[in-house]
Amino acid sequence: MKRWKRTVNHYTKKNAEGAVIGWIIRIDGRDIPVSKEVYQAYAQGNRKERYMFDERPAITVLSMEKLAEDEVREDYVGVPCTPSCLEIILRQEEELAWEKKKAMLLPALLSLTDEERSLITKLFYDGYTQTELAQELGVNQATVSRRRDAILKKLKRAIEKL
Repeated sequence: MKRWKRTVNHYTKKNAEGAVIGWIIRIDGRDIPVSKEVYQAYAQGNRKERYMFDERPAITVLSMEKLAEDEVREDYVGVPCTPSCLEIILRQEEELAWEKKKAMLLPALLSLTDEERSLITKLFYDGYTQTELAQELGVNQATVSRRRDAILKKLKRAIEKL
């Protein structure tokens, strides 16, 4: 309680008999006389502020789990967060599933004719648009779209068989 008295910036002036004759608030080092009502409102706000300040825990514990809970980004803190065991297992399962899908793709692609494989390669690997491929093949874009859809269905059936 003594500590806050050193930092308080409001006080009352009293006469020789101890009766209050003025209410003062110190702002930017200057003493400003105010009415009793203003003084009381200011003092009450100051008490609330002190109460709230004293209610806060003195030491805040910083943990990576709490930061993850609060969705604080790693680059904000500057320390990389280690993934949880669950995240590691899920990532490994996703990678394994992706590897299985990739392993099935090659035999499925080999089941296509050379013309079909060329169309899929140009569209999905070489970055051709359907319009560009249509011009190269001398057909319209709708034909390329229909061929692509038919080939993708064929690939899907081949993968399902595997």
